[in-house]
Amino acid sequence: METSIETLELEAREILELVLKPFLAAVLAVVISYLLKRALHVYFDRHFEKQNNSSLSFIKGASSGLIYFFAILYLFYSIPFLNALGQSIFASATVVAAIVGFASQKAISNIIAGLLLVGFKPFRIGDVIQVEKYDRGMVEDIGLMHTIVRDYENRRIVIPNSIASESVIVNSHYNDERIRKRLIFRLTLDSNLVRAYQIIRAEIHQHPLWLDPRDADDIERQVDPIFIYTTEIGEYYINIFAYAWAANHDDSLLLQSDVYKNCLEKFKGENIKIAIAYKGTMLG
Repeated sequence: METSIETLELEAREILELVLKPFLAAVLAVVISYLLKRALHVYFDRHFEKQNNSSLSFIKGASSGLIYFFAILYLFYSIPFLNALGQSIFASATVVAAIVGFASQKAISNIIAGLLLVGFKPFRIGDVIQVEKYDRGMVEDIGLMHTIVRDYENRRIVIPNSIASESVIVNSHYNDERIRKRLIFRLTLDSNLVRAYQIIRAEIHQHPLWLDPRDADDIERQVDPIFIYTTEIGEYYINIFAYAWAANHDDSLLLQSDVYKNCLEKFKGENIKIAIAYKGTMLG
């Protein structure tokens, strides 16, 4: 009778141990991961500027992954049947390593690329970028495996880190956020070009988002802050380029839209016509 009671107690302890160990390991991993993330967040907020926190998300993801990895290792070594399973798996380590290595090539490539992106910083969280064929947008997150970009239609573009690190990137915020926006006007040859120049210059100059790019020397030498010139004369049209500076990419888009709209309205009463292509013929 005593033997059976002892056996039951032993079995109960084993069952309790089998249940408690995974539970405690999981809870401990979650708590440590949470506390570490909070500590990293506080540290970065105190020691770095907000725009330089691009590595925070990557480091938090990497640290959480390591914590959960060691928690799983602990379970394999502490629970007998998992330990036996692990030994049987490692007995065929060559086959498993080949399979895992082949399957994880992309994952490892993305992780290494993420480290390079965080280290060399071709872009940061908050930058407006365009990665080759993908739409332009703002970087929201740089994770272990991918970078998330929010485009101007509020969609999230998930770009694998390996692609982001190997692609040509247009960064509107790198070193200098100012944008020198090019405005293109295609007018008919009989348009009043002198008046067109005056209207374009005035609309750019009076726009509240226009930025004067001149330094003190340029102002003293009375350098024109708005550069307008004729680039091409075709059989039925003439192209005019105007360059307008804005503080950032979003401001440049708003400036472009307003200048185009206001110029078009004023062109109507000044004998200035927009050249329109129609089946190979330019119409004004």
